[in-house]
Amino acid sequence: MAELSEAGLHFGEAFCVPEEKQGLPLAALTPDEQACALRVGLDFQRRVDEALGAVPPGEGPAFKVTGPAGHTVARLTMDGAGNVLLCVPDRSCAVVGQGVEAAVAAENTLGLLGLTVASSPEANS
Repeated sequence: MAELSEAGLHFGEAFCVPEEKQGLPLAALTPDEQACALRVGLDFQRRVDEALGAVPPGEGPAFKVTGPAGHTVARLTMDGAGNVLLCVPDRSCAVVGQGVEAAVAAENTLGLLGLTVASSPEANS
C-alpha cells in the first residue's frame, strides 16, 4: 500500500491529532502526530482492504528503525492481529505490545535509546 487514502488519513488523525488540529495538512502536524496518523491510517486502510478481499491478511506496513549512523538496525511493524513487532535482521521478531498505543510507546522508547523510526513505511511492505 503505497499511498494513504483520504479516509485513512482522517481515521489516523482522529486517533492521533488533537481535535483543533484535525483537517490541517499533514505537513502542519508535529513529526510524532504525522507518524502516528500515517501508521494508524495505513493500518486502517489495510484492514478495510483485507475485509473487502483486496489483500490477504498479514503484516501491516514496516517502519525502518535506524541507528545514529543511519544504518537499519530493525523494523517496527504490526501483524494482522494488532500485535506490534520489533524485528531485528538475521534474528527473530518479538512482540512488544498490542495496538496503536504500544506502537507509539515502542517508537518513543526506541527514540530514547538513540534510534529513529521512519515516519513513513518501507515501499516493499
